[in-house]
Amino acid sequence: MVTGKAVGRWRLMVVDDDRMTVALLSAALGEFGTIEVAVNGNQALLLLDAEPLPDLILLDAWMPGLNGFEVCTELKKNLRLASIPVLFVTASSDHETEIRALEAGAVDFISKPLNLPVVQARVRTQLTLLEQKRWLEARIAQQATKIEGLLNSIPDPVWCKDATGVYVTVNPAALAFFEHYETEVLNQTVHDLFSPEFALASEVGDKAVTESGRSGMFELEARSPATGQRHFWEVIKTPIAADSGSPACVLSIARDVTLRKESESQLRMLSLAVEQSPNSIIITDAQTCIEYVNPAFCRVTGYAASSVIGQRAGFLSSKKNPAAIYSEMWQTLGAGRSWRGRFINQTRDGREFIDIAHITPIFNDDGKLIHYLSIQEDITERVQLAEEINDVRAAIALAEAANQAKSSFLANMSHEIRTPMNAIIGLTHLLRQEQTTPRQDERLGQISVAADHLLGIINDILDISKIEAGRMELAPTDFCLDEVMAQVSAQVDERIRAKGICYFSNVASLPPFLYGDALRLTQILLNYLGNAIKFTATGSIKLIGSVLEETDHDIFVRFSVEDTGIGILPEHLPRMFQSFEQADKSTTRKFGGTGLGLRINRHFAHLMGGDVGVASTPGVGSRFWATMRLGKSSPAHRQKTSHPPQLNELMARLKASSGIRLLLAEDNSINQQVALSLLSNVGISADLANNGVEAVAAASARAYDLILMDMQMPEMDGLAATQA
Repeated sequence: MVTGKAVGRWRLMVVDDDRMTVALLSAALGEFGTIEVAVNGNQALLLLDAEPLPDLILLDAWMPGLNGFEVCTELKKNLRLASIPVLFVTASSDHETEIRALEAGAVDFISKPLNLPVVQARVRTQLTLLEQKRWLEARIAQQATKIEGLLNSIPDPVWCKDATGVYVTVNPAALAFFEHYETEVLNQTVHDLFSPEFALASEVGDKAVTESGRSGMFELEARSPATGQRHFWEVIKTPIAADSGSPACVLSIARDVTLRKESESQLRMLSLAVEQSPNSIIITDAQTCIEYVNPAFCRVTGYAASSVIGQRAGFLSSKKNPAAIYSEMWQTLGAGRSWRGRFINQTRDGREFIDIAHITPIFNDDGKLIHYLSIQEDITERVQLAEEINDVRAAIALAEAANQAKSSFLANMSHEIRTPMNAIIGLTHLLRQEQTTPRQDERLGQISVAADHLLGIINDILDISKIEAGRMELAPTDFCLDEVMAQVSAQVDERIRAKGICYFSNVASLPPFLYGDALRLTQILLNYLGNAIKFTATGSIKLIGSVLEETDHDIFVRFSVEDTGIGILPEHLPRMFQSFEQADKSTTRKFGGTGLGLRINRHFAHLMGGDVGVASTPGVGSRFWATMRLGKSSPAHRQKTSHPPQLNELMARLKASSGIRLLLAEDNSINQQVALSLLSNVGISADLANNGVEAVAAASARAYDLILMDMQMPEMDGLAATQA
């Protein structure tokens, strides 16, 4: 009995060329609903192009034109018509006809001549089956809709691949994971969508669950094609078997565990940081009982972790910590704030060490205190180093004070030593101006030479002392190079002529006017020339100046002094410019000298941005050189230094002067006599001041053309007097 679709509402089609058969079937089947008639196959196919379609077709097997078998075959080829059940009506009852009908797609047979009750029963059966089929399809569609809704609502990606690895089902979350539209995913394989690495890992998982027949969990790593961002996924794969028991598909449910992986990575990193921290880390409960210590704590204290777990954290105290520290600490921690302070603690073997502790109270979500975290740094070595630094600073301060005292001493000694030496030299000069016997003049000359030599040694000692005290500075000015060379030649000329050796100088390649410390340049050249004269018995000495580098503002020059003297052994060359060193100790006994000149030259060259050096061959001679950077003099200064007055010219000017007023400020009585005598020799009388105060008073009372001022005098020195 038809139960679902009301009787009389079915649409039936009768296709038969026999009018009597059509009439009988129409009458017998009228109770089921509307009857539509086609008298041949072509008409039937034409009617089926329109809607609505019949629910059931009764088709005559043998008709002119298209027979029933051909019509049925055409129906089953058409997707729109293929689901309509077909009952064949035939006068043939042989098996061949039945087989042919079933192969064409028929569901049942009605034999001629017609037995109407049988016809009605067969039609009713097919309509009942059709109704049940449609009901089942509706239920299946309903369940599919529910399943689809469920899949679509799941936030995790879900997909299903058939036995060939083709995607047949994907939910929206999976599409977001794939970063593709559904049409781009369905009927594709994992190789079409992902990198080879991901595809291989996915297939390995599919194969594993398919072969085992059990679900499995797998970790997959994928990078977003759009952003390149890396994601980690946990995928549960389940094999779905077909009715035959063979695998039909693999269902996969994925979950993005990137955040968890990152959290785990951070947790591992924090764990490593705690474990590998150079500082001691202690975690206690709310009662300060130790729950955890890191390896650094064990390394610093000497305790094993197992031996301190459960102990109170204060067991390390050396009892040297003031009670006020603990009071402040607990007051701060009790207020829920972190505390930082210093402890003196003890190691397991009793050694004291100093800790900087940073203690923080830890609260749970409810605000309840659950732990204390203490990070402690052993600063024992740092404290000791600080004490050592303080000691060093104190020593430096003492050294600087001593250096200052040394500088003051050197300044005073420079004055105190040079003053009597200048007096000796001056008095010797005055005596030689008087009438003396040849014997007396010879001895006075010897005194003068010895005094000049001693003054040179004193000057070298004072210079090297200033250098080692860091007090030697340059005093650059504009100068005429020819004048410097003339002064150098004048000071060595007598000694060179006395030894009968030849002297050449050539600085023609250098600019005539320069900017630098002419006094120190002169000293460098005289030191080199003095050594060359000392160690050269015959032959020649050459002084050469050359430009190594030139800019718009300065030049880098080299001055070389080359001699034909005794030379220097190669093993002695490296220490030639060290203080108090000579090539051979025997040279000191034979030729004299302190070995300070070369050391002084090196320092002066360094101050002027250059260096020094030597090349020598024993028995052939030596070449000493010094490089330095000198500025180019401006045109205005060149005019001032173009014709510097010579000493004889100055003396002539003084002698030609009449009525010149001169004040001599000098506290040393001998130097007073020497200076007054020298001035008298050129026809000048001078007033005398014994100190700076008297000099200021005299200059205030009378106008002087020239004042000769001693720098160091009692009561008021020369500098203060000049400024006054």
